[in-house]
Amino acid sequence: MKRIAIVGLMVLIGCGRMMNPTERVSSPSGTFVVAAIPNESKADPGKYRCIRIILEHRNGNSLSAVQTGASDGQKWAVEWMPTGEVVVLQSSDIGTQAFIVQSNALVQIPIMAEIEAQAKKLIDANMENR
Repeated sequence: MKRIAIVGLMVLIGCGRMMNPTERVSSPSGTFVVAAIPNESKADPGKYRCIRIILEHRNGNSLSAVQTGASDGQKWAVEWMPTGEVVVLQSSDIGTQAFIVQSNALVQIPIMAEIEAQAKKLIDANMENR
């Protein structure tokens, strides 16, 4: 019975995480901005509170959005690669995902060793601040 109570408490604590303010990160070129926000729609329970990455032009116009499977209840960070228009998501629950900007849209790309190595460097600093 004590174990059930402890597990129940852990679930409540994990689900009760307060929403972080929207994180906005400018691309190295300054042309684009990505915003990472938790999905608040309950239409798809599997995506509720999972991170959405929204691509915006620097003028604020929304261009594209990607729904990830990264839970807001876990550690995660979003960052641009230092060159090119590639966005990296690092999450403690789903690992690394990368998206390139093509025709003003985010398109998922395979994770290569270079992206994985750079993601670790970029994200380690951000994860320490969460």
